Amino acid sequence: MNVYPNPFSDVTNLEFTVANSAAVTMDVLNMLGEVVMTNDFGTLSNGSHRTELDFSSIEAGLYFINLNVDGVTSTTKVTLTK
Repeated sequence: MNVYPNPFSDVTNLEFTVANSAAVTMDVLNMLGEVVMTNDFGTLSNGSHRTELDFSSIEAGLYFINLNVDGVTSTTKVTLTK
């Protein structure tokens, strides 16, 4: 999983690769562990995928992006500046 730019203001890109066709979901959590954004991508085919994440309605701060691919979760920390 790659998030760029990071830090960012309002919008960033999420890139990830799926090895085999799999169900993919994403949750963004604040530092208190509260979910502030979620996305169910459904079942994606194998290969590289990219999506734009819009944080414009969320306060500046540190967040964790949890990407779940077929039951396996990867986490990365991002910084939102305003």
